[in-house]
Amino acid sequence: MGKKYEKDGSPVNLYGKWFDRSLRNAANSVYNKWLGNYTTAYNTWKRIESISTLFNEEVNQRGDRLRILDVGCGDALPLFILDSDINTPEYYGIDVSLLDIAFAERLKELLKADNVTFVVGDADRLPFQDSLFDIVICSEVLEHLDHPEACLKEIRRILKNGGTALISTPNENNLITKFPKIFKIAHKESAGGILKMKEHNSRDEHISVRSVKAWRQTFLSTGFSVTVIKRHGILYGGYKYNKHRLLFAVTIVVDWMLDCLSLGQYLSEGVTFKLE
Repeated sequence: MGKKYEKDGSPVNLYGKWFDRSLRNAANSVYNKWLGNYTTAYNTWKRIESISTLFNEEVNQRGDRLRILDVGCGDALPLFILDSDINTPEYYGIDVSLLDIAFAERLKELLKADNVTFVVGDADRLPFQDSLFDIVICSEVLEHLDHPEACLKEIRRILKNGGTALISTPNENNLITKFPKIFKIAHKESAGGILKMKEHNSRDEHISVRSVKAWRQTFLSTGFSVTVIKRHGILYGGYKYNKHRLLFAVTIVVDWMLDCLSLGQYLSEGVTFKLE
């Protein structure tokens, strides 16, 4: 990667940005007690597994000579996981964060993933020509955008005719979250000190969270049809949920049962959509 500059023309201090972000993440880990958090790990696994299953099915049907784009790839860990399973397609990742892309480039060198290309850019102004990609992945991105429709229209533009988009996003109307008193969870705000770092928590940056029904309508309005919906876990989880191990064990069983029911998608922290 060549030398990068800020909008004001000053050189980008990637080390300084990395240190600041690492400090914020450490403070968030202290505030949310993320270390050893097994309940959120379960939900993350389900999300990645949903995308991976649908992705592998698509690749197996379409063949090897494919172009795949991950919109909002971040540090590209999920993309590299997909690449480790099927490393013959041509992968691209794009993210607005120069820091994330710089990290992804270094990881690419370590993994010797020569079939992966990274680009810095906006999700609602993708710097790619029309009808270029066979599969586009957009995981946990739309809820962070002021106008997710603009991103979806761009994804539609760069997809080939008959291409597939895999979109994962939180579910606003998860009915399970209406009953937090089951776990005796009370969220307390703090005014000062290190707890102010909570404002940097990515879950507080969700500005376009919608229900499954609302997302269906959004996808239809931007030229897509929904062919598959895979649910994530019942609850996002968290440190205070971890204390109720027996109850969480029961939720795993209930979660598996909901996977078998068509209406289970409405009882889920998030969902993955397969769009054509």
